[in-house]
Amino acid sequence: MRKVDLFQADTSERTDEPHIRLTRSDDGTGIEVNAASLLAQYRFNNGDVLLVLDEDSPYEEQLHLVLVRRVAIVDHVLIGAPYAAGIFHEQEVRPDGLLFRFEGEAMWKVGLDDRGSRVPGRLPAGARRRGGWLSRHYLTLSRDDPASPKSLWTPQPKLPCASWKWPHSTSPIRRSISRKFDRCTCAGRRS
Repeated sequence: MRKVDLFQADTSERTDEPHIRLTRSDDGTGIEVNAASLLAQYRFNNGDVLLVLDEDSPYEEQLHLVLVRRVAIVDHVLIGAPYAAGIFHEQEVRPDGLLFRFEGEAMWKVGLDDRGSRVPGRLPAGARRRGGWLSRHYLTLSRDDPASPKSLWTPQPKLPCASWKWPHSTSPIRRSISRKFDRCTCAGRRS
């Protein structure tokens, strides 16, 4: 994947739903996308082009990731939420995809599945697909939030013991059950 300058914005309409017309510089063909401004363009190794667009709204921003194959839009993913602001920041362009930040400290990664999939894949929270439910999906999207306790970026603290402890309670039944689980099974000592 590499950064390119293949499409130019011809017209942009800001009505209820923004609308932009883009023209390819090499052959003059055009496409129309429901977005307001073109932020960046990247070409995958197979020739497909990833367009990064937004709606140019400071208070309710949505990022559009549009995959263009030849002269047709084959996949369209939106990132954003109502009343949420976001600014696109490119972090790293890799051969297998693009790392970027959009809202907060979350790191997003977009990649390409050459064959596509008709099975509706799961998208991270805050992202959704535009288009038919059973249409092919070529863009892969993942998100890693360093502030999340289950983040891949932050090391998880190791517990001193892997055994499970029953919560303390004043109930006689729970106290008797609690005594059974009170001992640490990994070291044979009280935890």
